[in-house]
Amino acid sequence: MELGGSAYRLTKPLHDAHVPDTDDPELLARARQATDFLNGKGSNPFQKLTIEQLALIGYDEGGDFTHNERLAASRELGKRYEVWSRAMVDKANAEYQQTGYQDEAIREIIATYKSLPPILEAGFGNYEVNMTLMIGKTDPPRSDDPDSLIDTLLKTARKLARRASPL
Repeated sequence: MELGGSAYRLTKPLHDAHVPDTDDPELLARARQATDFLNGKGSNPFQKLTIEQLALIGYDEGGDFTHNERLAASRELGKRYEVWSRAMVDKANAEYQQTGYQDEAIREIIATYKSLPPILEAGFGNYEVNMTLMIGKTDPPRSDDPDSLIDTLLKTARKLARRASPL
């Protein structure tokens, strides 16, 4: 089920007005804080939870959490994934600049995906196969130095092969 999107926007007033069926002041406060957060009026009540806890809340359809609580938990997951993704891109770029490959970064990405709760891991499809196929597949980075004689010969041979190819 899509938590956000156009369907959510159309029914947002209903979700904002929804109060859990409880007398527990802590649960009521958490639901209100989630709604306030989604309306830009406060912090996410789930920002200190683990990824496993966030996944349980975000994917809960049993009614233990309001729609806004589930959306707030999903937003926290998204925020963490974005931070992690940027760090991994930086790491992969640094590795590429140093070695011409991104193999260690790719292995770290695979390990991270494997450590996710199963419901989150499933969302990435065949990531392990796709990522594993990338190992060893990058070219060394280009430098500002003039090409060596071998590099020049290889480039020339490739150009000639492309010209000779009927495709």
